[in-house]
Amino acid sequence: MPATRHISGLLLATLIALPATAAEELIPFERFTLDNGLTLIVHEDHKAPLVAVNVWYHVGSRNEEPGKTGYAHLFEHLMFQGSANSPGEYINLVDGIGATDLNGTTWFDRTNYFQTVPKGALDRILFLESDRMGHMLEAIDQAVLDEQRGVVQNEKRQGDNEPYSKIWESLVKQLFPPQHPYSWETIGSMADLEAASLEDMQEWFRKYYGPNNAVVVVAGDIDPQEVLERVTYWFGEIPPGPPKAALEEWIPRHNTERREIMQDRVPQERVYLAWTGPRWGTTDAHRLQLAVDVLSSGKNSRLYERLVYRDQIATDVDLAAFFLEISGMLIVEASVKPGVDIARVETAIREELARFIDKGPTRAELERVKTVARAGFIRGIEKIGGYGGKADVLAQNTVYGDDPGHYQRQLDDIAAASRADVQSVAADWFGQAPFVAHIVPFNQELRATASKADRSSLPEPSTPRPAEFPDFTRRTLDNGMELRVIHRPTIPVVEMSLILDSGYAADDPQRAGEASLTMSMLDEGAAGRDALEISEALAMLGAGLSTGAGLDTVSVNMSALTENLDASLQLFADVILEPDFPEFELERLRVQYINGIKQEKTAPVSIALRLLPGLLYGEGHAYAKPLSGTGNEDSIARINKRDLINWHQTWFRPNNATLVVVGDITVDEIAPRIEALFRDWQPGEVPAKNVKLVENPVDEVIYLVDKPDAEQSIIFASQLVESMSGPNEVAIKAMNDVLGGQFAARLNMNLREEKHWSYGARSLISATRAQRPFIAYAPVQADKTRESLAEMRREIREIRTVLPPTAEELQRIKSSRILSLPGRWETNMAVLSAMGEMVGFSLPDNYWNTYARNLDALTLEEVTAVARDTLQPDRLVWVVVGDRKKIEAGLRDLDIGEIRHIDADGQLVNEPTG
Repeated sequence: MPATRHISGLLLATLIALPATAAEELIPFERFTLDNGLTLIVHEDHKAPLVAVNVWYHVGSRNEEPGKTGYAHLFEHLMFQGSANSPGEYINLVDGIGATDLNGTTWFDRTNYFQTVPKGALDRILFLESDRMGHMLEAIDQAVLDEQRGVVQNEKRQGDNEPYSKIWESLVKQLFPPQHPYSWETIGSMADLEAASLEDMQEWFRKYYGPNNAVVVVAGDIDPQEVLERVTYWFGEIPPGPPKAALEEWIPRHNTERREIMQDRVPQERVYLAWTGPRWGTTDAHRLQLAVDVLSSGKNSRLYERLVYRDQIATDVDLAAFFLEISGMLIVEASVKPGVDIARVETAIREELARFIDKGPTRAELERVKTVARAGFIRGIEKIGGYGGKADVLAQNTVYGDDPGHYQRQLDDIAAASRADVQSVAADWFGQAPFVAHIVPFNQELRATASKADRSSLPEPSTPRPAEFPDFTRRTLDNGMELRVIHRPTIPVVEMSLILDSGYAADDPQRAGEASLTMSMLDEGAAGRDALEISEALAMLGAGLSTGAGLDTVSVNMSALTENLDASLQLFADVILEPDFPEFELERLRVQYINGIKQEKTAPVSIALRLLPGLLYGEGHAYAKPLSGTGNEDSIARINKRDLINWHQTWFRPNNATLVVVGDITVDEIAPRIEALFRDWQPGEVPAKNVKLVENPVDEVIYLVDKPDAEQSIIFASQLVESMSGPNEVAIKAMNDVLGGQFAARLNMNLREEKHWSYGARSLISATRAQRPFIAYAPVQADKTRESLAEMRREIREIRTVLPPTAEELQRIKSSRILSLPGRWETNMAVLSAMGEMVGFSLPDNYWNTYARNLDALTLEEVTAVARDTLQPDRLVWVVVGDRKKIEAGLRDLDIGEIRHIDADGQLVNEPTG
């Protein structure tokens, strides 16, 4: 439930130049207004038995005032703590009905709550959402406020603990004057959060959470008239809130440059340049997004090509546009390559902006960003709910533009934008705007319905139809490559992934990071094209190509428009079969990798994840490598072009590969194309990887990594458990869900909800082919490190002894996992990912179609036995990253055993003591 610091420009960037008829066909809607002022938007999408419910309240941090910041986000947290007729955690009430894409977020201008559920659960969601809209005051008490205040304060500590995070508080204050409602962060200040009273929160609810300040969007497998009837039934009785005055526009202009030098614990310098910009929904915003994309989107963008690719003076660069309701922000950030003068990077950014203002975009650049955006829009609206889904688009346009179809103006503006338009708007905004206020009338006729909804009991969801994983067809090509195809023509896109058995586990320990670096190099030059030419060709085709490396496998992934499939497949094959591994690209990526490793060694969570595999598996094991797969500085410095060629030739063999294809194509259509493109790819012998069985340590041990002045400590507990192919897989997953695998699990309820020492505590079992790491972790406030570790240790011990899993916990997990399956497989990319799991972990063909049955048949005795037999609390490996001088004495008081001081490289920094 984040207070958003960074918001993707995807929605704005992707609503590009589709014909009006196409856009209207893609997101048709019906709009209704209840007598109490509630706005209801309904969209039908019958491709899956799912319904997305998205509720937007037109209130955010800009409705706060100095001295009372953070209230909007704090109240968002309170909204998840139950209401008068549905007491208890909101998430617990929906977990058991198969909810997916479930969250709430707060930003400057709005607060939203959303979930996707099986269609039969719609009534329950409407009950719950209406109950917290109309009946929250009865449920908010001091204990709940204090609990969630602690959770939010830990969320703020967690954000403040990240490298470079200090910039944001300073940035908004420099862009906006003190009384401007964008001049403070949405998360608020620690002092204001501490001072927030119960009366403050009750007044916030009365003022901003009325139905006339809300938009409800229901999208999915529904009938609009039926939805209107149910929404009227549940929401119609809620009285409207008071009238409100709102700023329409306030865009400060700055004529004087302000400069600041800020110190932080980071491994390399970074330069930021920021301006105010136009507000959401304006023609200037629509045109300016095109300028931003030409300057910063992709390898062919002006800033990336100049700073990262050609001059190689920065390791990354980004220009982001945030178009908010009354003003906007434009922010450039670039990480300076070590050894380069930060002034040189700043100068280069200014030069590229000046060149753009002088000449504008080329025709090819403008065409490219529009094509990329069109492809992104098509993919984005496949999903009904969640971030960026159709419900989200309709809600945003209604709240900010008072029109669910307001994005059509954006499409029209951008379709009509010329090179001169884009050049002009860039010249204007990388520069100066009036303050305008309008008072709008309040509709005095708003009223609640006379009838009352029956809230005496929680509506029970109807019985869902069983989730079915799509059928797939398997073929083996002449060269030994396996092909798996799922025909799913929901949108004119084909998704594919070539999966090869290798991964980080295939790395020579002396060349750790080789798999990841090889995969990163594949699209940096292939078949005579250089990296920029490949990027340009993909953009022109509206295709996306990516590579990935995991512990057991690597993959090359393509997303192609059906209309451009043949040309896209040729690029796909070129990257797989004919990578050039150019020396100058290798040197550029080498610098980025080494700087990335340095970054990993400063972030507390990534420090622990780099260290844990070596501590668990021991030297020489194929899995004893940092979980990021990036290796270390010495190994990356050692890898040369011949190493990459050898790695590629060794592991890229058709008899070691499976191609998974999902989308708008059949196996008979795709197989001949693949056979023709890959017929010369020769099979060969593939080495075995050392994944021998390993015993957990004999004794419990704590590894302490010193991070001076850290506001939080990060606590990890880990051990090895059996592989996914073991007989107890379903029970082990269920046991982990009870302990820490879900929001309502024991670890999170303890450390977050009861103690509020942490923003979130979890446990997971990493997916691997051989023995897997079980990991429990929690970022906690520094002064509660000892107590938090003791609680984690107690929870792990007691689940296998005095407090085994309960029938209620097991039923909640069964319901949540089984009923959420349709939501997991909504999009083609999601189906591709699920099939990738089957391939990557050698799961049987019927794995997903028997998963629900196997989980439903699981008994409490089986879960209890697996907790007792699997968890080994006396042999846990603990890694704690925090300020040693503040936390070590407390850890020693626990008398767990030996405490070993190590650095971010895993080296002992003094003799072990215990």
